Amino acid sequence: MTTTEVEVEQEVKPKRTMSAEHKLALAAGRDQTRAVNNYLAALGSTKKRRGRQVTVESLQTRLDKAVTELAGDPSPVEKLLLTEQVKKLKHDIEAKRATTAVDLPKLEAEFIRVAKSFADHRGITRATFIENGVEKRVLEAAGI
Repeated sequence: MTTTEVEVEQEVKPKRTMSAEHKLALAAGRDQTRAVNNYLAALGSTKKRRGRQVTVESLQTRLDKAVTELAGDPSPVEKLLLTEQVKKLKHDIEAKRATTAVDLPKLEAEFIRVAKSFADHRGITRATFIENGVEKRVLEAAGI
């Protein structure tokens, strides 16, 4: 078989293109998913825990104390433990600041705007949203 015969045998398929309507539908789905994901992530990060809440100020006080002790003359084991404590406290402070920087009302409004369509399209029930921390009042506002 020559090259031209092989080329003739292979069927030339027309190039597929998506319609503008299909592209818009895909973009809308991505936007809905992003809005729902951002809201659920914010709920998880701002969820109130039981007991006394740790503040950034109290973490900073503990960090300052650990740094002061580290600057002194600690034993090698104390130095090791203090270094780890400083690292953890810095991480906790950054995590607290990131949590407080979330604009929950804005994310909630965006969630309310897209949740009904998202839930209908994906087959997600009201109970599933509630199990994942979404309040009933938010679901009612979204029409779910």
